Amino acid sequence: MARKSNKTEAVMRLITGTRTAVNPMIDENFKEEVIKPIGKTKDAPAVNSRPFDGEETVINITAEVVSGWLPEALRRFGCCTCPRCMADASAEAFAKLPAVKFRVKTREDLAEADRLREQNKQNIMMNLVRIAVARKELPKHQQ
Repeated sequence: MARKSNKTEAVMRLITGTRTAVNPMIDENFKEEVIKPIGKTKDAPAVNSRPFDGEETVINITAEVVSGWLPEALRRFGCCTCPRCMADASAEAFAKLPAVKFRVKTREDLAEADRLREQNKQNIMMNLVRIAVARKELPKHQQ
C-alpha cells in the first residue's frame, strides 16, 4: 500500500509534468534505486574500498593535516573563516610548512603513511596555531 503524499495530485502533476505523478520521496522504487546507493557510497571509506593492485598513489600528508585542522584552529582563536580568509591562511600554512609526501602502493604503505601523519602532526598544528594567533586581530568578513 503506497503512503499518501501531503501534496495533492494536481501539484504533483505541475511539478513532474505527468498525469500519474507520485511523490518520489515516498515511492519505494526511488528509495531502492537512488537513496540507498547514495548512502552506501557515502559511508564507504575511499582508500579501503579501492584494491591495491600495484598502482601508486602519492599522499600529501601536510595538506591532509592542514585541511583537517586549519578551520578548527581559526575558529578557536576567533578568526574569520570566510572563504577568502581560509584561502589566505591555507596559502600561508603551505608556504611555511614543508610538503611531506608519501607514495602508497600497498596496505602496509598506508600504515606507514599513518605513522608519518602522527609524527608530523604536532609540528603542523603548532604552525597552524601561530598562523591563527597572527590572524586573530584581522577584521571578520560577513559569512
